[in-house]
Amino acid sequence: MHVVLTDHRIRRTPLSGDLLAPLQERHDRLSGKVELLYPRELPPSPETALYLAMAQGDPAALQRAIEKARPSQIDPYIALAMGFQKEGRKQQAIRSFHEIAQRFPDDPRAYIAASQLMPVDQAIGFLEPAVARMPEQSGLLNTLAVLYVSKQRFDDGLRLVARAVQIGPEDPLSWLNFGVCLEAKGDLDGAAAAYRQTLTLDPTSARGSAYLKRLSGH
Repeated sequence: MHVVLTDHRIRRTPLSGDLLAPLQERHDRLSGKVELLYPRELPPSPETALYLAMAQGDPAALQRAIEKARPSQIDPYIALAMGFQKEGRKQQAIRSFHEIAQRFPDDPRAYIAASQLMPVDQAIGFLEPAVARMPEQSGLLNTLAVLYVSKQRFDDGLRLVARAVQIGPEDPLSWLNFGVCLEAKGDLDGAAAAYRQTLTLDPTSARGSAYLKRLSGH
């Protein structure tokens, strides 16, 4: 296995004002050319260009690199679709996620990502066959359950999150969604227990705390 490290060359304008004042770090975007840290050089190849394009995060460069390298792994295609999404090219991102789902039908990531960009009814229709084919993927179960709840289909949502909790009892998101469905069904004691379990698994869950506090007022 080869290990490759990269970093971005960062160019800054001279600082002004109070140079000792704390600076706010930005982790949501990077700029500048990607530089190899280790090794310092790689032999030129389509695979090298693909790796550097993924590190750079430029959809245009990544698309060209994919066309040349024709990778068999899903990750470059996911990176490309997410790049379109970050640029605000919503429809192109959806098309890319659809193509990924067709090419890699047993990987849930493209289904979940696309559904978050689509209208609810369209997203439900897109996810249901995926859940039928991958019934043990808790991420798919939770995503479709949330869509069902948004359409007031609480029984369908409860059925899916109950399965998600059974599959992954250590997942706080599944317990949170389980509580939401139970609360919608009128089972307030069950919902409170689910929210408490959410907080047991993730004490920092803001929604778990808020939902449990809301129930305590009943």
